[in-house]
Amino acid sequence: MMLAIGPISMLCIAKTIEKGRLTGLAIGLGAATADGIYSFIAVFGLTFITSFLTKYILFIQLIGGAFLIYLGIKMFFSKPSTKKIILAETDFLKSYFSTLFLTLTSPMTILLFMTIFAGLGIISTSNSDYLSSGSLVLGVFLGSVLFYLMLITLTNFFRTKMTPKHLHFGSKISGIIICTFGIISVANLF
Repeated sequence: MMLAIGPISMLCIAKTIEKGRLTGLAIGLGAATADGIYSFIAVFGLTFITSFLTKYILFIQLIGGAFLIYLGIKMFFSKPSTKKIILAETDFLKSYFSTLFLTLTSPMTILLFMTIFAGLGIISTSNSDYLSSGSLVLGVFLGSVLFYLMLITLTNFFRTKMTPKHLHFGSKISGIIICTFGIISVANLF
C-alpha cells in the first residue's frame, strides 16, 4: 500500500509480532506486488483495467472493507502464541496471496498512482519510452519492498522485547485499528 500508515501496514506489524518475520515478509511482498501491479496499470495506461476498476469501485471497496473487518475481529479475539514459530510454505503463500488480494481491493490505490504520475508528467499518451516506464514500475515495487523490510525489522526488534501481556494487548489494539479501517472503508460507500 502506498500510504505508510494504513491497514496493510498495521496488518504487517500485527502479524510480524504474532507469527514472526517470514509472515511479515509475505504480507509486505503481497502489498508490494499489488503496488507494482497498480503502478504498471497507471504508467502503461491500461484503460480497460482502469475503467473496470472505476466501474466496480464500490463493489471492490465493499469486499475489501468487509475483509478488513473480518481480519480485525479475528485478530482481536486471537490469543498470541509465545511458542517458537515455525512457518510452513503454505502459510507464507496464504499470507502473500491474501495480502495481494486485500491490497488489490483498494482501487483508490490505482487512482492515487495515476494522479501522482500524471501530476509529475510521467503518464503520456504515447508511452513510447517503455524502459523508463518499466524502471518506474520496478522502482515503486522495490520501494514498497524496502518500506516493508524496514517495518518488519523494526517490529521484530520490539517483538523480542515484548511479554505475553504486551502481545495480547497489541493483538487487541491491532484488531481494533484494522477493523476500524474496514468500517470506514464500508461507511464511505454510503
